[in-house]
Amino acid sequence: MRTYRGRERTWAASTGIALRAALLLGVFMGVIYANPGRPDSMSFSDVLSLLEEQTHVGGSGNRDASVDYLRHSGNVMVSCKSRGLCNCYSKALRRSFCCDCLNGPCFPADARATTPQGEVRMADLQIGDMVLAGNDNGDPVWSPLVAWLDRRPKEEAQYLSISTEGGPQLTLSSSHLLFTSNDNQLLPRFSGEVSENERLLMLSEKFQLSTTSTPEHQAKKVMVTNITNITPVLKQGAYVPLTQTGTIFVNNILASCYASVTHDIAHTALAPVRWFPSWMAKEGQYEGTMPYVQLLKWFARRFLPTRYLAPKDFSLVVEPLVEEKAVLSCPPYLDLVNNALHVFITSV
Repeated sequence: MRTYRGRERTWAASTGIALRAALLLGVFMGVIYANPGRPDSMSFSDVLSLLEEQTHVGGSGNRDASVDYLRHSGNVMVSCKSRGLCNCYSKALRRSFCCDCLNGPCFPADARATTPQGEVRMADLQIGDMVLAGNDNGDPVWSPLVAWLDRRPKEEAQYLSISTEGGPQLTLSSSHLLFTSNDNQLLPRFSGEVSENERLLMLSEKFQLSTTSTPEHQAKKVMVTNITNITPVLKQGAYVPLTQTGTIFVNNILASCYASVTHDIAHTALAPVRWFPSWMAKEGQYEGTMPYVQLLKWFARRFLPTRYLAPKDFSLVVEPLVEEKAVLSCPPYLDLVNNALHVFITSV
């Protein structure tokens, strides 16, 4: 019995020492993480390494982009930090701008939705407005704008401008979903994955707005059109409207109301917002990302398999916020670990 108790005490003491050693190592690593030991502005070699890590294209293109980054990003980084934003650099456009550190854009301010009164800029839409959306077959139906999942009028962001053979031009972020037509089937796709010659669904030229007849009663309401060109552009505003159907015609092309995760998952997860918008969303034309959406994105990034997530945009480099002074204190999460280990060790 004494031998068993002695071994138990020895095991407890050894475990306590090991845990404390692990804690010290964690604190040490936390201090290194909080104090990376580099100035606020990145050196040429830092930028070059960062660009090479985040692109699939090698050669001198990365070096040229790095030179442009260093030439234009200095003043931008200071102004971005003062506004609580990150510094973004578009390798496709070779331009720096301030961007949201976590939330991507969806539609720019000048994107247009169709209402019974005509086309309205995304920046001018109001909660409760009836907009043209699509049903399960892609046919146009009227659907109310129930909430803004995200609304940031002052933000500048990189978008993809998709030109079509039929004329309409859709501008949206690479992580946003649209619908391609394949053998009369609508497939939700991330816009960053589509390519030229794929087909989108657009309003027919014979489609007429009418306040007396519903869109679904009109003949030849929609038609398919081929993508002719996709180019990156920089535009003002970031808007994510939510309709009851989860779809919306933007610039006469059918798109999803969702981004970042696949359409079906997002439509299911955001059902409470569509059913009870007054409970889940703030009233009025507020600015910012809906807290419920932030929670869903946090969950998706940590627990969903990558096949359900939007692919990473390697043409965009996001420089995270860096504190001006080194942080020598233990990060908050290590404080929690320390407290938990202290309780555990003292109770052994």
